[in-house]
Amino acid sequence: SKGLYSARKAIMQHYQARGMRDVTVEDIYIGNGVSELAPMLVSSILSAGDELLMPAPSYSLWSNACYLAGGKPVFYLCDEKADWYPDLADMEKKVTDRTRAVLLINPNNPTGQVYDPELVKQVTEFARRHDLLVISDEIYAQTVFDPEAHYVSTLKLVPASYRHRVHVTSSFAKDFVLSGFRTGMCFSFNPAIIQGFGSITYYSCVSSHTQSLLTALLQSPELEGVMDLSRQRLKTAYEIITKGLADIGVPTMKAQAGIFIMADFSAYLDKQEFAEEHVLWQKIYNDLMINVSPGQLFGCDRPGWFRMCYAFEEDTVKEAVRRLATLKK
Repeated sequence: SKGLYSARKAIMQHYQARGMRDVTVEDIYIGNGVSELAPMLVSSILSAGDELLMPAPSYSLWSNACYLAGGKPVFYLCDEKADWYPDLADMEKKVTDRTRAVLLINPNNPTGQVYDPELVKQVTEFARRHDLLVISDEIYAQTVFDPEAHYVSTLKLVPASYRHRVHVTSSFAKDFVLSGFRTGMCFSFNPAIIQGFGSITYYSCVSSHTQSLLTALLQSPELEGVMDLSRQRLKTAYEIITKGLADIGVPTMKAQAGIFIMADFSAYLDKQEFAEEHVLWQKIYNDLMINVSPGQLFGCDRPGWFRMCYAFEEDTVKEAVRRLATLKK
């Protein structure tokens, strides 16, 4: 159930070439997407009433996984008040005797930020001081299109003596644009975690056919060129959407990776209230036929932020920009 040996070996070789040099075949578990691996991992870590530190804003999958495990998500600042980086001082304030782990999303969803390796080291040192596990969601690791960004996997930065306390999730969904294949992986140096997964996934394994196809993909000599092209197209689409939003007076959070941008539509709200986000969402959806996601869904503490996906062909992004230019305040 942990995945075909050949598939795990191909994954190992691919990620070893990207910094996870010490990862072996036995440290990899293949699951039915991170949407399945996240609740499996969290339920393996938390008991009822235990707490998981996670960023706000963040992708709701992780807080839902926490609730499913009977745990409690506790949010640390990672918004505009913290310059969109994990606030270490706020993390310290949020630790209790029920805190079991800290979640890091790098590159971040929804902001698209890539965290400096020194900051990641500080987060892992914080975890070590408090004897916490680290969950590092790195599902957008290979979408980094900003040449100034310096992404390094948490597994490469954590001391060898603490690697068994760090668990990294990734997937073919975002980096390889294969969401429908429902194939993700967890990297863990903790045999108990890997063994525990096997007790849960018996009824939801990834098919051997899918794994074989993805193995061929990872071994394909054309892959690097395809990934480079994908990053170039993401960068182009990002530049189109940021300029289009700037032209209508909508500030954006600078993104360096991923497929989303955080845009501040607060000037378009009749009242600075979260209920007005839904009103504006309906207007954009029904009148412009564009779907955006209100920031409240991700834990933003100020109304007006919306997450927008720009991972489309140029013509589609340009058309979205044209429609947004007709939006009335």
